[in-house]
Amino acid sequence: MTKIKLNKITMENFMGYAKCEIDFNDSITEINGETGIGKTSIEMAWRWVLGLNIEDFAPKIDGYRIKNIATEVFASISVNDIEYTLRKTSTQKYDKKTKDFAKNDYSYEFDGQPIKANDYQSSIEDLFGIEFIKFDMLLSLKGFNKDNPPKWKWTNKRVELFTLVDINDKVELLRNKTEYDLIFKDLSKNKDENAIQSIINAEKQTIIKVSDKNNDRIDEKKKEIAELSIINFDSIKTKKDELLSKLGQLQSSKLQSSKNTVIESKTKLLTASQLELSEINDSNNQAVRTYNDSKYKLDTEIRQVTQETVLLTDKIKRIDGNIEDCNNDVEYYTDLKFDKNKGICPQCSQELPKGKKDELISLFDSNKTSSLVNARNKADNLAVDKENATARLSIAESNLTVLESKLDGFNQVPEKASTEEVENKIQELKNEIENIKNKAVKTEVVNEINECQNEYDLIVGELAKEKTLQKYREQVTALNIENKKLANDEKVRLEKQEQLNDYIQEKVSFVNSEIGKHFDNVSFNFFKWNSANAQNIFDCTCECVYQGTTYDSQSTGQQIFSDLAVNNGLQKLYEVSFPQFIDNFQDITLDIGAEHQQIRLLTRDRIKEIENDIAKHKQECAERMTKVDEDFLKYMNNQIITIRQEPINKAIRIKDCYTLYDCGVKGE
Repeated sequence: MTKIKLNKITMENFMGYAKCEIDFNDSITEINGETGIGKTSIEMAWRWVLGLNIEDFAPKIDGYRIKNIATEVFASISVNDIEYTLRKTSTQKYDKKTKDFAKNDYSYEFDGQPIKANDYQSSIEDLFGIEFIKFDMLLSLKGFNKDNPPKWKWTNKRVELFTLVDINDKVELLRNKTEYDLIFKDLSKNKDENAIQSIINAEKQTIIKVSDKNNDRIDEKKKEIAELSIINFDSIKTKKDELLSKLGQLQSSKLQSSKNTVIESKTKLLTASQLELSEINDSNNQAVRTYNDSKYKLDTEIRQVTQETVLLTDKIKRIDGNIEDCNNDVEYYTDLKFDKNKGICPQCSQELPKGKKDELISLFDSNKTSSLVNARNKADNLAVDKENATARLSIAESNLTVLESKLDGFNQVPEKASTEEVENKIQELKNEIENIKNKAVKTEVVNEINECQNEYDLIVGELAKEKTLQKYREQVTALNIENKKLANDEKVRLEKQEQLNDYIQEKVSFVNSEIGKHFDNVSFNFFKWNSANAQNIFDCTCECVYQGTTYDSQSTGQQIFSDLAVNNGLQKLYEVSFPQFIDNFQDITLDIGAEHQQIRLLTRDRIKEIENDIAKHKQECAERMTKVDEDFLKYMNNQIITIRQEPINKAIRIKDCYTLYDCGVKGE
């Protein structure tokens, strides 16, 4: 076990102290003082020098921060009887321009050597043999039972405890028991108890829902079966046979064989006429399709030739314009002359230098001849292009005239062959066939056949109900079989529920027993029954319990006792011994012992208590008319002097060294 002891701590400009130095005993150190004197600041200084974040550690006057002041905490500690020193300094820099404080500058010393922040933290971790993140939980008694800091939520602390005592691996052994074979499959998928309970509840709801639905359908089908069972299907079948026999007799006397021969002859003529009508319609449709195809092709050719004519006409116009430009150039260059007497350039109209006149006249004549030849050549070429385009335009216009004359011949749509005569013939044959059919049968016989047929149809409909009755009986049988299966599923589900309850009870008992081995006088609530469903549990935080009272419901003294018990157990599990700062120690009425170094902080104004005792003694002596005990008064006054010499009382306070004018903003 790593034994850590705090030997001495010195604070400069830390919280309410301007300067304070305190030495600590190896076992128990009591620090007395009234509320607000700064007892808790000693614990904050210990936490701050170890690298933990402490809010508002910088000194203030009436809530205003002091400008350009350095805060320093020095601690002398012993780790396994080897002494080390720690020093942490922070400087508050004030910017007069922005009238605000810049980010604090920090410096660190480990055992007298300057060191970087990260190295400072890792050096302390290596020295204590414990992760920095767990300091908060061990340095403060309430570090475990209060949800602070945020990184150590209840769930994290619960997991940490389970890991320390290796609970998860031990609980895994419970899952392999044969008593839990029905839920083993779900447990093996790492599902927690609530997830398994949800599965069981879902199975229950499904069974109830399907069973209720089946029972409703059974009741419905039984009513329909009762209604259909009243029908006498045997008598209906007998009636059906009688009607079939009667219909046969009526049908045999209905028509004569000669009538059939005439109808057959007329039917052949009707078929031939219908075939002739179909051929005429096909011929008419083919002629129309041929006409439409030819006209479409001719229209397409006309559009193409017309477009070509337009393009050629535009091209000839452009060529005429270009030829005119070339002729203008020829005329321009022909008339262009150089005035030798004046020496003026015909192009720029400026006088030429005397020495350059002959040379420029020669160059001008050469350029004029070249430009004139180029313009005439270009005009000749354009004339040839125009002749070609004009020839092509003449051919296109001739083709367009031919195509338009062809189109005039398509203005008349071909006439369709008449089908009126054939259609009339078909209608006459149909009428003759119908007359022959009706003429051969007496009206009385036809009516009797129709009546008999209608009655027969009704009988067939009634007999169909027999099949429906059989179908309903089969459905009821199937539903009853399904309900028996559901009943068996419910039996299995109840067995699962019973196994889950037994498993939960065993797990709760086992976890509480395993954790309880490491903590004296207190226990933990890791599980809690859900008030909405007594068969469903959920993980609690990891609530500390003392004598059946949960932490939040305990008195101040009981909470301090619970904090000590939890802290002692954690230090054993981490195999480390940290100093324990016990605030409000005066509220403890139980014997807590001292397994580790303890700094007990008591809220008492002992000087006032002594002064009250002196006043009480003098009053009693006055009432009894006796002398005051001078030895008693001397002893009590010496006690007051001793108390005033204690470090916390003789410490220099910030308010005695600084004023508001030393603070930012207010001092401006």
